[in-house]
Amino acid sequence: MKTLGEQIDQQRQKIQLAIESCRKKIDDLTREGVQVGTIHFKTDRPNTMYILEPSVDGRRKYVHVGTDPEKQKIKREEVERWIHRDELQKAVESLEADLRDIDRLAEMLLTKTTYVSSIASKAANG
Repeated sequence: MKTLGEQIDQQRQKIQLAIESCRKKIDDLTREGVQVGTIHFKTDRPNTMYILEPSVDGRRKYVHVGTDPEKQKIKREEVERWIHRDELQKAVESLEADLRDIDRLAEMLLTKTTYVSSIASKAANG
């Protein structure tokens, strides 16, 4: 049977591997190409696709994609990859914060255990 410390370390390693896997997927998605923004069709041109990028300095930028179905398909895929990449990045940030919490709790547990052990040792020898 594994000790508590070994079990915690094993679970911590699984989390670290998940983070590394997410980072690899983020890199792969980036390499495939991503388009930051949302797909938009203007009401007066329902077949013409635009990508509405996030605002910078209060200004929004429209990227004209056009009416070509193949170009639209490519841009849809790029936007989907961007959304997926963004979700993975948020997951990585959350998991990294959780690992920091785990490390902090483990350090607190070690400090408390060391303290109690020293008191127990003094009591047994005193």
